[in-house]
Amino acid sequence: MPHSYDGRRDERRGRGALRSGAVALAVLTAMGAGAVRAGAVVPGAGPGSVVARGAGPGSGVRGAAVGTGLAEAVRVAARIRAAEGTRVADLVWDELAECESGGDWRADTGNGFYGGLQIRLSTWAEAGGLHFADRPDHASRRDQTTVGEEILRQQGWEAWPSCARELGLIGGGAGGAGGSARGGRAGVGSAVGGLGSGRGSVWAPAGPVGEDGGVIQGELFGDLPGGSAARERFEPAPGAVLLPGWLDPDARLRLVTACREWARPPAGLHEVRMPTGGVMSVRMVSLGWHWYPYGYARTAEDGTPVKAFPPLLRELARRAVADAYGERVGEIAGAAAYEPDTAIVNHYPHGAKMGLHQDRDERTDAPVVSLSLGDACVFRLGNTETRTRPWTDFELHSGDLLVFGGPARFAYHGVVRTLPGTADPALGLVGRLNITVRESGLER
Repeated sequence: MPHSYDGRRDERRGRGALRSGAVALAVLTAMGAGAVRAGAVVPGAGPGSVVARGAGPGSGVRGAAVGTGLAEAVRVAARIRAAEGTRVADLVWDELAECESGGDWRADTGNGFYGGLQIRLSTWAEAGGLHFADRPDHASRRDQTTVGEEILRQQGWEAWPSCARELGLIGGGAGGAGGSARGGRAGVGSAVGGLGSGRGSVWAPAGPVGEDGGVIQGELFGDLPGGSAARERFEPAPGAVLLPGWLDPDARLRLVTACREWARPPAGLHEVRMPTGGVMSVRMVSLGWHWYPYGYARTAEDGTPVKAFPPLLRELARRAVADAYGERVGEIAGAAAYEPDTAIVNHYPHGAKMGLHQDRDERTDAPVVSLSLGDACVFRLGNTETRTRPWTDFELHSGDLLVFGGPARFAYHGVVRTLPGTADPALGLVGRLNITVRESGLER
């Protein structure tokens, strides 16, 4: 059984570097001392690519040491493991667990798969897991990844076919660590700053995005519905409709400009603190009604009246519902007589995400209209019962329209990750904006 290396300190350091650009170097660091020798050539990382310990952004180290984003980091880690026989970086297991179980190392949803890596009991036993615990979800994260190493040795990344492909470990050219092609999952109120469109704006770049500034559009998820390989109308679930590129470039620019105005104080862009004390990684501004966890009010976070719900969004949302459902509009609850009166504008800076949740604070089951601007993201649409599988992941790009109503109205949904650097430069926008329009059902 492989030695279990506890790289939590290096992992934390690596995650910080990932967010700032030194992506693959962070993964190599997280792999532990001796995993890769200084100056060693990285297999598959490109001609002349070397690993230099201590290299950072701007050091000039090419290929794996600087990288082009998370996908490249994951691929490099897998290639190095295959070539050097070392333990997979903790970061790779964490990303795989995030995809498989939402990062829940105690996951037990009744689907026959357990733990963060969603391992069957038979596979757990075959890989020596009973040495640690009777079930994966009863074992520690470290023990689960140790067993994961053995499963990887026996089956290759095909043990987690969907998520491994999603992360670029197989299919897209990750050069996974060998193994057979046996299928199955493992057997298996802040300061806003300047709000203009120029330098210093919270939504405007302070300079050009560098080569290591983020994941390239479609790099991780190009084969997913709604991704770069499939930009057609898509219905991920009954009642949910994705219309790619529904907003034309001029409409996108007008909406970004409007969002900058809506974000200005008073009743402007702010952080949201949850009842548990945590602060959401997105910042938001409400229109029509002020949303707070978990309800609506007429007064904003700063004590001032909430901004009015603009006619622009009312008309856009009505047209969106009509275009999404077409002749079926009468079959979707609240769609035919849609009267939206509130909206939430979410700003996702790089690294922000949104956990799986239901939109249940409205007193109506009328559809929710979602408009995307700026960076693309990986959106997760789940089921209506739990935050666990089954779910469907797909990309939302700038200009895309997503409407979910009817059977999908109360589906759990969230943003797994944004894809930094994918926004149209003409928008002058850093990060992602999401405008969700709703009918509150509340009395005025």
